[in-house]
Amino acid sequence: MLANEAAYVCSWFVVAGFLAGVGVLALRSGRRIVGWSALGIVGYTLVLTPVSVDNAGQFSQLLWLVWGVGTSIALARPPRSAGEVAVARV
Repeated sequence: MLANEAAYVCSWFVVAGFLAGVGVLALRSGRRIVGWSALGIVGYTLVLTPVSVDNAGQFSQLLWLVWGVGTSIALARPPRSAGEVAVARV
């Protein structure tokens, strides 16, 4: 039983380390939503999960899974170029 709990707690640090690295890289490459959401999940995982008395901390597992799906969709879409201007033709 103790090994299960230790593995669960260690998974917080693995996920937080991964998301922190990805968050910093995403911010450097200009993907602000991906980066800040990753860093927000890191904060939630490391701060709120250990102090959660009503098991709301387990929600962090769902957050990073949903973040992974959302980020995959965002990265699969072609980037928008900022220089294009919409012109109406009459």
